[in-house]
Amino acid sequence: MMEKIKKGIFSLASLYVKTPFYPHWLEFMDVDKNINVLLKALSEEIKKDNNCRLLEIGCGNKTKKPMLHDQLGIASYHGLDYPAWINDNFEASIKQVPFKSSFLGNVLFGKSNYKPDIWGDAHILPFANESFDFICHFETMEHVANIDQAFSEINRCLKNEGFLFFSIPFLYQEHTNYDISRLTRQGADALCRKYGLVKIKGFETGFGTTLSQLCNSFLIKHMVGLYHGNKIRVIAGALIASFIFPIVNIMCLIINHTWEDPAYSNHFFFIFQKKMPPRR
Repeated sequence: MMEKIKKGIFSLASLYVKTPFYPHWLEFMDVDKNINVLLKALSEEIKKDNNCRLLEIGCGNKTKKPMLHDQLGIASYHGLDYPAWINDNFEASIKQVPFKSSFLGNVLFGKSNYKPDIWGDAHILPFANESFDFICHFETMEHVANIDQAFSEINRCLKNEGFLFFSIPFLYQEHTNYDISRLTRQGADALCRKYGLVKIKGFETGFGTTLSQLCNSFLIKHMVGLYHGNKIRVIAGALIASFIFPIVNIMCLIINHTWEDPAYSNHFFFIFQKKMPPRR
């Protein structure tokens, strides 16, 4: 009986995240839309090959694996993540939200299930030269100590004419226990050019998405008090904020359709292709 109740609550939670009452509704919707646009654009650039290999750096629990298989027709997927980062970040998040591993925490945050195919470091990728037809990473480089070294390794492991595609946060609050950098669009372009990667496409989330993500995250932290670990305060704050989140989300959705300005984007998305030797 208890298991059925839990499944019912998780089902309701999965529906809740698809409504404007969920604080990250607009952000997740806009990010998913741009990733789909990115993959569609990439699929138009390539010939689907049953022998293609793909590496995802910072794969977490590999949620994007099915999408990558379906849209790119890859033969093999390899997900890599860094064990020390996952362990350190998990311990830090438990300190911030002591009830994160409880039933309430599972409903609010979902269950973590980190099972990458390879444990490794983006600074020293454990693969031979020109091993992959595709390399990707999503919201990963802000956690990497030496981004230049990571892109050097990506270039080394990517086949000639292969594709690198990725997303990075820009106007986004500090998050996790190890959030150390932000790349601009120009910074990403310059870094990729340095390693012989030519930009094919670029996309970004809207200004409204930036506003909703920052405003709602601020409310979660200071009104809901999520990071203080007090269940009563969280529940009371969440009830109050639940009336504010949809107002913010809907207003910001309208802003997305009114103003476009990539200088104020929440996330950037890129496709690059390896077409020339790196600049010396």
